[in-house]
Amino acid sequence: MAYLYLSFLLVWFLSKSFLGEAQLNDQATLLAIKEELGGVAGWGDNQTDYCRWEGIRCGLNHSLVERLDLSRRMLRGNVTLISNLKALKELDLSYNNFNGRIPSAFGNLSELEYLDLSLNKFEGSIPVELGGLRNLRSLNLSNNFLVGEIPQELEMLAKLQDFQISSNRLNGSIPHWVGRLTNLRVFTAYENQLVGKIPDNLGLVSELVLLNLHSNQLDGSIPKSIFAMGKLEILVLTQNGLTGELPEEVGNCRGLSSV
Repeated sequence: MAYLYLSFLLVWFLSKSFLGEAQLNDQATLLAIKEELGGVAGWGDNQTDYCRWEGIRCGLNHSLVERLDLSRRMLRGNVTLISNLKALKELDLSYNNFNGRIPSAFGNLSELEYLDLSLNKFEGSIPVELGGLRNLRSLNLSNNFLVGEIPQELEMLAKLQDFQISSNRLNGSIPHWVGRLTNLRVFTAYENQLVGKIPDNLGLVSELVLLNLHSNQLDGSIPKSIFAMGKLEILVLTQNGLTGELPEEVGNCRGLSSV
C-alpha cells in the first residue's frame, strides 16, 4: 500500500511539474508573439495572468492556452511562434495584414480543431503540413493570395466539416478526394483559377449543405450525383464554362434556396 501511495505521489509531482513548465512556456511564447507583432492591445496591461488577456482562453484548471483569437486587429508580422502553443484548439487570425507564407509549423498543432486565416495577405502555396491536423473541423484560408494546387495531403483531414479556400489564385482541378470528406458540410472554392470537371463523388458527401464554386474555369456538365443526398441548401456555380442543363435531380433538394 505504501508503494502504491509513493507511486501516486510521484506521478502527481511529475504531472504538476510538467504542467507548471508548460504554463511557463505558454506565457513566454505569448510575450514573444506580442513583441513579434509589435504589440497586441490588452496583452499584459496591468494583468499578469495571461489567461485573462483579450482573445485568449485557457483550458481546465486555468492552465494551457486552448483558444487564440487575434482577428480584426490590423496586425502584421511573423506568426510562426504561435506553433509553440501546443494545446491550441482554436486559432483565428482573420481580418489582419499578415503576409508571407503560411507557416508550415502550424502543422505541428496536433490538437487544433479550428483554423481561420482568412482576409489576410498570405501568399505562396497551401502548406502540405496542414494535412497533419487530424482533429481539424474547420479550415478557412479564403481571401488571400495563395497559389498552386490544393494539396493532396489535406485528404487526411477526415473530420473536416467546413473547408473554405475561396478568393485566392489556386489552380489545378478540384481533387477527387474532396468527395471522400464524409463530414463536410461547407465547401467554398469560388474566385480561383480551378479547371476541369466538378467531381462526381461530391454526391457521396451526405452532409453537404453549401457548395460554392463560382468564378472559376470549370467545364463539363453539372453532376446529377451532387443532388442525390437531397441536403444541399445553397449551390453557386455561375461564371464557369459549364455546359448542359440543370439536372432534374435538383428536385431532390427540397431545402435548396439558392442555385
